[in-house]
This record gives sequence, structure tokens and C-alpha cells, in this order.
Amino acid sequence: VITFGLTAWLLERLDWRTVFQIYSMVGIVWSAGYFWFARTRPSEHRLVNEAELRLIAGEGSEAEPKPQADSPKRGLTWQRLAVMAGSLSMWGICIQSAFRAAGYIILVTWFPAFLEKGFGITREEAGLMSMAPTAGVIIGTIFGGSIVDWLLRKTGSKRISRTSVGMGALAVCSFITLSAAWTGSPYQLVAAVTGGAIFSGAGSPAAWATTMDMAGKLTAQVMGIMNMTGTLGGLVTPAALGYMIENIERTGGDWNQVIYVAAGVYLAGSLCWLAIDPNVTVDEPRTSA
Repeated sequence: VITFGLTAWLLERLDWRTVFQIYSMVGIVWSAGYFWFARTRPSEHRLVNEAELRLIAGEGSEAEPKPQADSPKRGLTWQRLAVMAGSLSMWGICIQSAFRAAGYIILVTWFPAFLEKGFGITREEAGLMSMAPTAGVIIGTIFGGSIVDWLLRKTGSKRISRTSVGMGALAVCSFITLSAAWTGSPYQLVAAVTGGAIFSGAGSPAAWATTMDMAGKLTAQVMGIMNMTGTLGGLVTPAALGYMIENIERTGGDWNQVIYVAAGVYLAGSLCWLAIDPNVTVDEPRTSA
């Protein structure tokens, strides 16, 4: 959130290469600090005491219990990959992730340019205004997690707490985002897009919870596959939008085309939830009774 406003402020005073260098240094310092502080296992960290290690291990005397000799093989196998490939829910959760990522990329990469070029405001003003939708994603994510947990406690149904929230949040996000096409000022546009961003964020915890429900013993692997698929959506979107915006500028076209695409992307993500059943796991083949 802060970076949107800070970047716009810096670009008014420094060339873009210097801004890149400043942000690169922040990343380098952060990486060095993480390497110095973080450890792979709790037992390797100097700030974790013996009582905490026993608690992490589940009341046992061993901090890192070894798997039993007769326990099933952990990790991905060709059999488990085949189960995932044949799961409609797995396809649904991955494809909705790609659509959610595409919508978010529209927000964080092209929204400032949309404000600047579509409404003729300064770069610094566009950067400051772009802070609001990103903050909306954060707010929506916090409330979305609370709603998912509350619904599960009240109903005991994963379909209600996961599927209905994930689908409903993205559907509402789509329609609110679409309403931005009828705004007449940058402030109205920011208000509409921020409203959509709140519901976009509200759908994220449902997706994460569903992925863990479906993963069974393979949470890390299934979460990685889902997240990788989302990254593909984020990879394609900037290039496609770049061509679209270039065409709009060259032909004097309608800037609302970007809004239509964003709304359509979120609606497509909502429809993906029709294929998702959070009660079905994908870590083991189904056995017939």
C-alpha cells in the first residue's frame, strides 16, 4: 500500500533507474536479515526453548519425531499426481487462482496508469489514489478469514463456509468493479474499484482454506500447485493489457475496456467455484466400497 504512494513521489524527483536501485537495496537487506534470523527447523533456532520444542512436537519428548517405518510414503507420487489431474475440484481451485491473480495484477500494475491517462491527473496523484484499492484487498482478506471461520462454526459445512464465500465474494467484486465504468471522476472510480477490491480480498481466505481441505497430507504440494497456476495468470495479464492499452491510446478508444476485462476476469473466477468441492481430498486415490 505504502509503496504505491512512495513510488509516485520518488518518480517525480528521481529517474526510474534510481528508484529501482533503492528498492533493490531494500530487498537485499531484507534477504540478508532473513538468512541471518530464520532457520529450517525449530530446534535450530536459538530463540526456541525446550518447552516450545516439546509443544511443537505434540507433547512428545522428541522435538522432531521421525515418521514410523510403516507410515505411507510422503510427498508427490505418480499415483497422487494422477488423482490430482483427474480431480474437477483441483482444476477449479487452480483456475480460479489464475483469475484472481489476473484481477489483482490489473489492480497493482495498470490502475495507476489508468487513472493518469484516463483522467489526466498527475503521476503522483495517481500513485496516491492507487493506495486505496490495495488497502481494500488487505481489509477484505482480514474480514474474509473471519467470515469463513464463523460460517464453519455456525453451520459445520465446508461448502457454505468455503465455496459460497469464495464464489459470492468474487461475484460481488465483479459487479462492483463493472460499476466503475459509469463513474465520472477519478475519486468515484477509486471508490468503486476499492469496493471491488475489498470483496476480492474477502474471497482469498476461502481459497486458501479450501486448498488445505483438499490437500490432505499434501498441503505444501497442493498449495504450491495452486499458487503456481495463479502466477501464470499474473504472468499473462500484464502483456495482454499492455497491448490493449497501447491500442486504446493509439486509436483514442474507450478506457472502460480495461474495467470490462477486470470485471470479466473476476466473474470467471467466481464461476470456477461451481466445480470445487472442499470435502473431497486429492492426496490419495478413492477406494470403492
